[in-house]
Parts: sequence; structure tokens; C-alpha cells
Amino acid sequence: MKKLDGQKIGIAVGSVTAIYMGALGLTAATLNWGSALVRTLSSVYIGYDASFMGMIIGALWGFLDGFILGYLFSWIYNKLE
Repeated sequence: MKKLDGQKIGIAVGSVTAIYMGALGLTAATLNWGSALVRTLSSVYIGYDASFMGMIIGALWGFLDGFILGYLFSWIYNKLE
């Protein structure tokens, strides 16, 4: 089997997570959709809230968490091979 590239998987998962966190912050700020989820996530992600700056901070947190998750997934997958 082919080994997974941890950095590429990390960047892919991190990018998707960043887009999700940013979109969630944007919809919470503008349309008040997902406000409860943003409040819950703000207890974990420092600086994340329903504002423009909170959306940017949430996207950065999302990328960091997604990158780590994707990298760990590929590392574990490669070790089990």
C-alpha cells in the first residue's frame, strides 16, 4: 500500500476545518445561525466568537486543529501498514 503524506493530509483537513469554522462564525455574526455552537466552541478556542475578528481567529484555530488531526491520522495509518 502507498504511504500517506502527513503534511498534505494535514493541509487538506486543516483547510476544510478552517473554512467550516470561518463560515460558522460568519453565519453566527450575520444571520444568527449557529450562535449556540459558536458559544460552545468559544469555550475551547480562545478568541473565537460571532464577529469578523472572531471568525478569523476561529479559522486559524480550525486550521491548526485540522492539520494536527490530519497529520496524526496519516501517521497512525502509515504505522499500521
